[in-house]
Order: sequence, then structure tokens, then C-alpha cells
Amino acid sequence: MLIFDSSVLEGEVIGVNQSVITWQFPEPVTRLSRIAFHLGAFAIAFLILFSRRPDAVLYAQFYAEDGTYWFADAYNHGWQCLAMPEAGYLHTVPRLVALFTLLFPFALAPLVMNLVAFFFQILPINYFLSSRFNSIPLNLRILGSLLYVAIPNSFEIHANATNIQWHLALLAALVILAKPPQSRAWLSFDLIILALVSIDSPLGIPLVALIAGAWWFRRDNHARFQLLALIPGTALEVIVLLLSHSRRDAENGANLTRLASILGEQVFMSSILGVRTGMQFYYGHMRYLLAFELVALLSAWQSLHTRCSMPPPNSSCLSCFPLGSSPWLFAILWLPSNPPPDNGSCCAFPALAIATIFFLMLSFSLR
Repeated sequence: MLIFDSSVLEGEVIGVNQSVITWQFPEPVTRLSRIAFHLGAFAIAFLILFSRRPDAVLYAQFYAEDGTYWFADAYNHGWQCLAMPEAGYLHTVPRLVALFTLLFPFALAPLVMNLVAFFFQILPINYFLSSRFNSIPLNLRILGSLLYVAIPNSFEIHANATNIQWHLALLAALVILAKPPQSRAWLSFDLIILALVSIDSPLGIPLVALIAGAWWFRRDNHARFQLLALIPGTALEVIVLLLSHSRRDAENGANLTRLASILGEQVFMSSILGVRTGMQFYYGHMRYLLAFELVALLSAWQSLHTRCSMPPPNSSCLSCFPLGSSPWLFAILWLPSNPPPDNGSCCAFPALAIATIFFLMLSFSLR
């Protein structure tokens, strides 16, 4: 296990158990080496994701809303589609991607959309491996990046524009927690990412709480700039959520039982037994499936607690993320929403998967 104190934020490592990590990667120093490193990291990540979804490139086709809404609305309505809410909120980024695909022949539109989705999925890796996180050892950042691209049972969020929002939200969270930018280029990139995530989904709401916590503890102008970039779009999404009536009323389908089922089966059990086995359990109406899911959940929690029994990160603003996310979680559980489909309780899994890998990347790196 890695042993750090607060000085790890300044780059000083106090102690390392060599039985766990015996390999070290030097930080790229020159401009040319940094470019080569990030190109190589992007290429490796792309190959890993391609190996998981080769059909997204070799036999590209529209996924779910990619064709039904994003491309169709872009083709029929042009730029006006950006103001069209779906499922209760605006989806600006996938609609922009669909508008971009109109520049290509129709036969190539699914491929172009999937390649852009690959780009957004890999972008958090390059950001995490950049100098903005050089207070964390590079080998640990590489390990976290590999966990991110190898997370099991996550086929729904691979290579499709519909789920870009999850990867964009992860990137925005990294932007908030990164070291302050030292150049105008980095500052511009940060503000653009925050502005995009704020108008792409309601995920800007918990991110506002995270930035507010960062500003409260840091008292710097950078957090203020981040809030200015995030609040307008988030406010717009909230207004659309409340007034658009584009999300059909339905019986509340979310509850604590399904939450336990998602964590137990989709996250932990399927990670060990495989996706197909988990699907066979579900569709086969396995007796006492919920009990097995709870056992898997509790066993995994105990294993993680034993393995990672260390104090929480010394980044104070992290404590504001659960605080700001708690009302959001209760809103998901109690407010009326579309019931989950009959083919499984995995609708909320992308959010949980991204949140899980995000905190794993940090918890293994900071103390």
C-alpha cells in the first residue's frame, strides 16, 4: 500500500511499499517528449477501447438516441435542434456531434459519431496524465487510467454519443480538482469543458457544489472563474428541467432495493462472474437474486475497506462532493421519473461506474 502525507500534493513521496508498486515511469520533460507521451497514451487507450467495441469502428451504426434523435433532429432541423430538450434536459454535445456528422456522407455518419465519442471517452485520460496532476506519481495515474478503460460491465458507455455526458462529467471533475492552470491555453480549456458539461446534462448541479467547496477552502480567483463558467449553463438546465415538460410523467422506478441491485450485480457480481452470467441470473429469474446481490455488495465493500484502510484524501474540497451530491441522489430516488426498462436495472449504472472509477483514481493516489 502507498503511504503518503499531505506533502504528496507538493510531489514529495514519504514512503512506498515496493511489494505493491515496483515500477516507476519518469515524467516527460521536454515539449516533444510530452507530445509523444500523450499521443502514445491516446493510441493505447483507443486500442483497448477498440478491442472492447470493434464493431463501433468496423461495423459502425447508430446507438440508441444517436440516430433516433441526435442525427435525425440535426438533419431535419439544423441548428434549431440545440434548443430541443429530450428526456427533460438539453443534450448539447451529442447534438453538436450530430451536426458535425452532416459534413460527411450519410454512410459515414455513424462511424464519425462513434470516433468522436471515442475522443471524449479518452480525453480524461490525457488530462489526468498531464502536468496538472503531477503531484500524483505518474505510475499511479497510469494505473488509474487503465482501470478507467478496463472497467467491466460498461458496454453502454463505450463509443456512443448518447453517453458522452458521463465522460465529460468525469473530465469536468478532474478540471475542478486539478492544479490551477499556469497558461491561458489551460485556462481556456478548463472553462470550455465546464461550460460544455453545464449545458449537456444536469450533472453540472453536483459539480457546482464541488467548485463551491474548492473556492471556500482555497479562496482563489480560479474557482470563481470556474463557477462563472458552470453556473449559467447549469441554471439553464434547471429551468429546462422544470418548465420543458419533455420528460413524461411516470411512476417512480428508483428505490433502495434497485440501488442495492445495481451495486451488487452490475458493479461487483458482474465484475467477477461476467456480464453474460449476470444477465442469465436476471433473465432466468434466479431465486434469492437480491440476497446474492447484497452479499456481493457487502463482500466487495469489506474487501475495499480492508484494502484501502487509509484516511481520506487531504483535499478538503473532496468532502463537499458527497455533501452536494446527496440531495441529487435523494432526488433520483424519490422524484417521479421514468421507470427502468424491463430488461434490467442498469439505467443508473453509467453514473455509478464513472463516479466509482473517479474516486478510485484519487483514493489510490492521495492520502
